[in-house]
Amino acid sequence: MKYSQTARSLSVVFHGLIVAAFGALGLYFGFFVVPEFFNPVSKGLFTQNLFAGSYLLYLELAVIGLTLFLVSAYGLVKACLSIVKNSDEELVKSFSAFIADGWAVSIFFLLQGALLFDLTTHTDTSSSPAFIVVAGLLLAVVFLIATNIPMVKLFDGKDSSILATRLAWAAGTSMLVLGFLNLFALPGLYAATDLASDNDFALQLWLMVLAGLISGGLLVYLGFHFKKHGIKGNPLVSCLSIGFSGMAIAVAMIVTGVCELIGLGADNGHGFYTLLTINNVPVGYGYPVMLVILGALLGGGTIAFIIYSVTPKTHKAEA
Repeated sequence: MKYSQTARSLSVVFHGLIVAAFGALGLYFGFFVVPEFFNPVSKGLFTQNLFAGSYLLYLELAVIGLTLFLVSAYGLVKACLSIVKNSDEELVKSFSAFIADGWAVSIFFLLQGALLFDLTTHTDTSSSPAFIVVAGLLLAVVFLIATNIPMVKLFDGKDSSILATRLAWAAGTSMLVLGFLNLFALPGLYAATDLASDNDFALQLWLMVLAGLISGGLLVYLGFHFKKHGIKGNPLVSCLSIGFSGMAIAVAMIVTGVCELIGLGADNGHGFYTLLTINNVPVGYGYPVMLVILGALLGGGTIAFIIYSVTPKTHKAEA
């Protein structure tokens, strides 16, 4: 037995704390605030005592909350099983859930600094966009380093199929949560007659629904593939799953960014993002421009990944 009972107990405690804290955050924003945000009748019941925020701010809090809740709930179960079965393998699976949590938090802060900085800026008027960008990127790097140190110690020189499975499932979980939350918000949007007439708003919600469900489903499937066949399983499955998932997200980001730029350039200049930000304060072109840029980078990176995954086989065959 490589790991002590103390490590098993600490895993139970920390996963339990994450489940309790982020479960409360995710469940409240995900099941009460986001689905009712556009409903003029019930919105005030759940937002009147909160900080003033836009739909996208409440959405990202719901997504990160539910993602960490679900990932750590899995980790908590595995930690408990490691005690009951006295199994190191179950404990490693629990540790892998911690690593997946760290990656999720890192991506959250990366998006906060690179894309959604205006949300925090206009919620807290004492903050400047530059501070939010620097703080978000810095925290993303800190959490990434803190996550990678135990990851290397656990899996360096060993089979990393367990880790790949948990990371794929965590990524898939976050995208499925994103898709379903926006799906739950659509009835409220259509009930809000002053917003329902603007097709751009419904289009952007549907884009997030489709991108979330498509990419989330593919990534969850990829996780099951890793679980059954290992990380060295059929490379075509990995290539297609990651490729289609990345392209679905990239297309949704680019189309949404273009819609926002068109909306901001219209005579009454507003967009989904700007209209729903606090008190209709104009936030400029930072969000849509970065959305298009990041979407293009993701699309280009996905294509490069597909090419890289395919060409080595051809070279080896020719050699």
